[in-house]
Amino acid sequence: MEELWDVYDRYRNKTGKIVNRSKICDDVNKLNEHEYHIVVHVWVKNFEGKWLISKRAVNKTHPNMWEPTRGSALSSEESRSAATREVLEELGVTLPPSKGTHWGSYLRHIEDRSEISDIWVFKCDVDIKTVVCNPKETSDARFATSDEIEKLVAENKFIKLPYIEDLFLSEKSI
Repeated sequence: MEELWDVYDRYRNKTGKIVNRSKICDDVNKLNEHEYHIVVHVWVKNFEGKWLISKRAVNKTHPNMWEPTRGSALSSEESRSAATREVLEELGVTLPPSKGTHWGSYLRHIEDRSEISDIWVFKCDVDIKTVVCNPKETSDARFATSDEIEKLVAENKFIKLPYIEDLFLSEKSI
């Protein structure tokens, strides 16, 4: 199935352009300068204050690195819906949309595309025994404290995200 993305300007206005992810490098589907697609970062925090993290599959970029669930919003899909869909696809976990809070956004520039990264925090208990890793996406999942994640980042075992310290500080104050 083709994965189609809506294209936005830096202010989240749709440009009317839709690109095919698998053909992102060809001239028709290429994202030009100042064109973005939406990527969600989904942090699930249980009632013990631990985060649900997953390990990337070996066939992905950054293989075997830990991360929150991340993925692109599909064409016509709202950010919150993309967040719940990605967690379901990658970990087999259904999140109640009402438990999600949009924590923030930032612009990220990568080699062949730019993205608006939306950070979502879902506060709900998830039984780790119910997590089913999608082998195309993830190879493992577990709960970790903020301190454990910071240690994984320092050991280069967790994908470095520019907002992580601010997220953890803001979550400790709540």
